[in-house]
Amino acid sequence: MVDGPRIVLAGGLEPGDHSSDQVLSIDPQRGVVGTPGHLAVPLHDSAGAVLAGRPTVIGGGGASELSDVQSADRHGRWHVTGHLPGARSDLAVVPAGGRGLVIGGYDGVATPASILATTDGRSFHRVASLPYGLRYSGVARADGHVWILGGEVDGRELGEVLRFDPRSGQVRRVGRMPRALGHEAVVPVGHRLLVLGGRTAPEETTAQMWWYSLRTGAWTRAGRLPYPVADASWVADGAAAYLLGGETPDFTDRVTRVGWRR
Repeated sequence: MVDGPRIVLAGGLEPGDHSSDQVLSIDPQRGVVGTPGHLAVPLHDSAGAVLAGRPTVIGGGGASELSDVQSADRHGRWHVTGHLPGARSDLAVVPAGGRGLVIGGYDGVATPASILATTDGRSFHRVASLPYGLRYSGVARADGHVWILGGEVDGRELGEVLRFDPRSGQVRRVGRMPRALGHEAVVPVGHRLLVLGGRTAPEETTAQMWWYSLRTGAWTRAGRLPYPVADASWVADGAAAYLLGGETPDFTDRVTRVGWRR
């Protein structure tokens, strides 16, 4: 998540399948990495956003799926400050109009279809429902809508493009991807989405990049990453995006900058 001039990277999965409590602060311009603290509860497969001015991590997995919401106080100390209505890992959180929208996930048994909204990470309410439950989707907000690309259900990657209107609560199927994909990064760039990496099958990671036009629904190849990667965190900064970590399929500590011309 982006908090002012810094990128905050919280938790994750370490070699040996251990959940991490480490919090990193990254300056993408200077290449500086700091370690400003530790989460209250170690986790992976969570999602984060800045809510009510505080870096906040929602849900995730540990020994089991979690409902915890963790936020940093003004001294940089992390605390459990709320809970989801139910446990969710493998989810996405998208900032929209002062709220965080919780999309997709896995509760340990099933994939919830409800889309939740929160302003502070303490209270949540349902604002819409997906046509089906999914996890590990690529999600981004652009052109006033939230775009949900692919994902995974029952060990199978998905290929549909869904569009959610936060104002009306309507979710529509609007297209298909060139191939089924989950665990990818999706970066909004004007009236396009840049899709980076992901999994084409549970054990197959891709380096392919794609442009998706929000106006025409057309897909165009956008080159390839230096290495196949899935489950990477990302942030956008001007005319570039930074991919942070991920699986190649081994865990990686790489930070990769992907630039573009508008």
